[in-house]
Formats: sequence, C-alpha cells, structure tokens
Amino acid sequence: MYTKEQLSGILLVTAIPTLKTKKANTKVGWTVRHSIEIRAPLRMIDGIERSLGSLFNIEPKRIPEPARHRDMLIVSRQADVVSICNIMPDGAPAKSNSWSRMKRGMKIVEEGRHTTMKKKDFEVILIDETKDIYRQTWNREDV
Repeated sequence: MYTKEQLSGILLVTAIPTLKTKKANTKVGWTVRHSIEIRAPLRMIDGIERSLGSLFNIEPKRIPEPARHRDMLIVSRQADVVSICNIMPDGAPAKSNSWSRMKRGMKIVEEGRHTTMKKKDFEVILIDETKDIYRQTWNREDV
C-alpha cells in the first residue's frame, strides 16, 4: 500500500487524465466526460488499487490488456476524480501535460458552473496557458 505522496508520484508517471465535452440532450446541449486511466506495471496495480480504496474509498474499474500483459485501472466517478485531482501537485512534470487542465476543469464541474456556460467558454478556460511561458521568456530581448 502507498501513502498519498507516493500515490501522487505514481499517478504522475502512470496516469492519463481525460476531460472531454460531448453533445448531450440537456438544457445547455453539452456535458463533460472525465476519467483517469492508470497504466502501471503489473506488480504495482494491486498496490495502487488497494491504496485508492483505503485512502479515498475509490473502487476503480479494472480492465485487462492482454497485448500489454498488464491491467488498466479507470476512475470515472466525479467525486473520485476530484479527490485524485486534489492530491496532484501543481506544475510537476508528468507523463501527461493535462493535469493542470484536468484540475481547472474538475473545479468548474464540482462547483456546477459548467451548467450555465457555453461550450466555447468552458473550452477556453481549459486551454493550458502555461505551455508557452518558457518560449515567451526565452525570446525576450531584455534577458
């Protein structure tokens, strides 16, 4: 079993968060789909699953991947995704560059503000504005 800090480090290396907008038959006309896919080595999957269960009371879906000789864990319930996002550090290098995007999006979804927004406005908020910070500072002439 892993601690919260160990689990967040493992998830930085092995997890891929996804946040998508989909057309729906609702008042607004769109909805948010969210999930976290964890693809870890086989010897770590049981420990990650137990840690998620004991620390957060999360029961992820376990899907076998025979071609890769490992299992994949998927967390998709909103409360579970929010609790995982809360332990992830801000700005840490990760396998997926979308953790900051996921955290911003899940904060909006958790507060329920996405129900009154237009789809374009929600997607604009999710754009990761930190990608070009290095390039902007590198090209400055006063540096």
